Amino acid sequence: MAEEYNKFVLTTPQPPVPAANAAVGVQNAHKQWHKANEMAKCYMLVSMSSVLKHQHSAMATAAEIMQNLANLFGTQNQTAKSQAFRSMMTKTMKEGTSSLPPSFQLFKLNFEMNKRDYTLAELAD
Repeated sequence: MAEEYNKFVLTTPQPPVPAANAAVGVQNAHKQWHKANEMAKCYMLVSMSSVLKHQHSAMATAAEIMQNLANLFGTQNQTAKSQAFRSMMTKTMKEGTSSLPPSFQLFKLNFEMNKRDYTLAELAD
């Protein structure tokens, strides 16, 4: 539950420091964002390996950590998806086995024409 609550710091920019005479609501919103950011960072850092934890512990926001992780590992995900697609599109049937169902040809045609971006989870289903 707390993880869901703190996710907004990944998409909501860090608010500026409110003026000393700012409304209580503005000051509370600022405090809430920073508290949620610290909690999100803690959840992220505790789940990392020691090397990654060391690389990310000095980052100020959870969004910075997430962006850096995407930069580090995002291309691997794209490479894995590309390899999965290539493997599926070049599959052939072994001699003596039944043929692929017509739905596979529709999938292949749909993919080639629409360039749909499937996730690895969708491909595994």
